Amino acid sequence: MITDQPSRFQVTFILEVLVIFTLICLSHLLQQNLGQNEVDVLPLARRFADPAWVPTDWYLNQPPGYRLLFQTIFGHLIVRWGFLATSILGRAFCYGLVATGLTLIGRRLGLKLPWLLFTITLLVFLEDYRQLCVALLSRLGIKYPLHDVAIVVAILAFFYLIFHQRIPINPKLPFVMFGLSLLLAGNNRSGSIVANEWMIGGLETKAIAYGLILIAIGFMLSYRYGEMALCLGIATSFHILAGLYGCLTAIILLLAQGKLGLSHSKQFLRILGIYLAGSVFAIQPGLDQLLTANPAEEISPSYVYVFLRLPHHLNPFSWPSYWWINLSIYFAVLIASILMLRFNSIRVESPIEIQYTAQHYESQLTLFQFTLISLIPFFMGLLISPFDSEGKFLQYYPFRFGDVMLPLGTYLLFACNLQTCLIRQSYGLSLIFPLFLVGIASSVWIPDFYDSALGLRQFPNYQQNVTPEGKEICLWIKRNSPEESLVITSPADQDYFTGLAERATVAKFKLFPQTKSGIVAWYQRLQDLSGDPNFWAFTSPYDQVNVFVDVIPQLQKAYQQLTTDEAIALMNQYQARYFLAPAEQKLNLPIVFQNRLYTLFTVQTS
Repeated sequence: MITDQPSRFQVTFILEVLVIFTLICLSHLLQQNLGQNEVDVLPLARRFADPAWVPTDWYLNQPPGYRLLFQTIFGHLIVRWGFLATSILGRAFCYGLVATGLTLIGRRLGLKLPWLLFTITLLVFLEDYRQLCVALLSRLGIKYPLHDVAIVVAILAFFYLIFHQRIPINPKLPFVMFGLSLLLAGNNRSGSIVANEWMIGGLETKAIAYGLILIAIGFMLSYRYGEMALCLGIATSFHILAGLYGCLTAIILLLAQGKLGLSHSKQFLRILGIYLAGSVFAIQPGLDQLLTANPAEEISPSYVYVFLRLPHHLNPFSWPSYWWINLSIYFAVLIASILMLRFNSIRVESPIEIQYTAQHYESQLTLFQFTLISLIPFFMGLLISPFDSEGKFLQYYPFRFGDVMLPLGTYLLFACNLQTCLIRQSYGLSLIFPLFLVGIASSVWIPDFYDSALGLRQFPNYQQNVTPEGKEICLWIKRNSPEESLVITSPADQDYFTGLAERATVAKFKLFPQTKSGIVAWYQRLQDLSGDPNFWAFTSPYDQVNVFVDVIPQLQKAYQQLTTDEAIALMNQYQARYFLAPAEQKLNLPIVFQNRLYTLFTVQTS
């Protein structure tokens, strides 16, 4: 009997991981493969592993930097199996890491599998829950916005808790209404506060890093600090900033808890040594970033990085003001959750509650503390942003780690509370309620998964923002132009061009270099393609600039307005053989191919 217990534990652990993994796959595995950021990082990996592939493209010749380990592994997989198979397998690997990490964390917190699945749906489906609630309110004839209705319900529930003094005694329904209403009142993307960060999505370096960080948190809650340090080190090798912020958060927490320090110097040195061994691939790129001098140009690379290319991640002044309510919402639910868990750990009313209260409260409190500490860089970024007009600090993503850890920590502790509250009323209800909400999410994900699987027969397609006309002209270029050809293309359209046409181009807004010299060159190339040396003059560090609304459409418009002389000048400057333009752009140049959306011009022959 005793010898079977570890085996049974391992089997149930693996089964839980597989169930969570399956749920995540339903939501993301076949969504926009080789779209979003994969259209950027996967061609780079292919080029790194196969130097003969599109050898003349400027962007693909960028050094690997911190992506060295990622490009080494996945670049060779792309060469062997292609982009689509690598995207699917790579995502499955990332989701396996996340599922493993969440299972480790959930067991330490005392969360049953249905509540872990409920946490997953909050992490990736919260926006959809809001849309379903809006549809339900409209069916009921309620014309007020969901945000207003949810805030009113949350306030009523809060006052019920306060004035009836029911927090330590019977907080079931009021707390459920309070927490769920506040979460529904938000307006952020699922799993993010304001900076548009994410843990679960496409295949890229941070997706692997966050999966490893979740596993590290699980090891930390189990007091397995050596394994924690190794996972954080490997996470840093894949993504320097995500791994480093995770490591600093863990170290500060252990120092605050008295588990590291002068009296634990051997433990600290052991953790540091294991971490450095795991992060070996990040050391050289990190030193290069810190020690490389800025190019002697009028524009600062950090300014371009923060305020022109990535303000939606890095510049708080560009974020819509109504987003900030999300920060208050998550803090309210997080603090209410830990207070309720504290009361529950003290008031154990029946034997069945013991495993959900006092036994797991220490891990719940540790996760709460870890979540708060992860926000230190976030608030430092907010304090420094008014004075960092060059982006020298903001370029290091101070909002990244806290932006995902606060929602995740809130969801997990809120789920712990709901489980504890509902189990007091009915053990069956405590399992049925989360499974009902998971069922709602699955009813959306399963048809989408099926449609996406069928759509792979036409890959690439609309999921990669590839129109039939775009695919047609890229394939024509691939089959009918010399391999060394360079094609002038719009910087704001057809991000997939190089991967699909397998021909070099000048630059894309989406495809952003990571070196200081590369950033300045990218900035200059986009100005060339806009035909305006002062194209970026309309932006400033304190503008509320949305690159998807204000910048990209302006780039596309400027490119479409290039004259024949400007097009010829660009072709001469970059030694291009072809100029790809929207169908409505008329140039006095020979046409070699055209369809409903695009026209391919070539150089004028005498």
